[in-house]
Amino acid sequence: MNFYATFCKPCIRELPDLISLNNEKEVAVYFVSMDEKRVLSGSLSSFMKAHNLSKSYYFEEDSALLFIKKNYPEWNNEIPISLVFHKSGRIIAQKGLTDKEELKMIIKEDMSFQ
Repeated sequence: MNFYATFCKPCIRELPDLISLNNEKEVAVYFVSMDEKRVLSGSLSSFMKAHNLSKSYYFEEDSALLFIKKNYPEWNNEIPISLVFHKSGRIIAQKGLTDKEELKMIIKEDMSFQ
């Protein structure tokens, strides 16, 4: 799960790699916008088109913060943040700004994916 905001430059920088990883079908990348609801009125769909993002979810800010903190208590509230889960629901990694190769390495190193 990749948590991002449309105004976040590091978030935008990592999007192409994460979209590419998602397109490989080896893993599923879920993109979750953390923009304030008032910012989203129409701007998310234009952002998605501009960045070739086919699907994105939205969490109310409080819900997103609770979800991330539950799964990554040490989180410093900075985005982007990606939480890497095994299909069983077990969290295996938390990453700030990342790229496709780093995430592939994390998945490869976690032997439970084999």
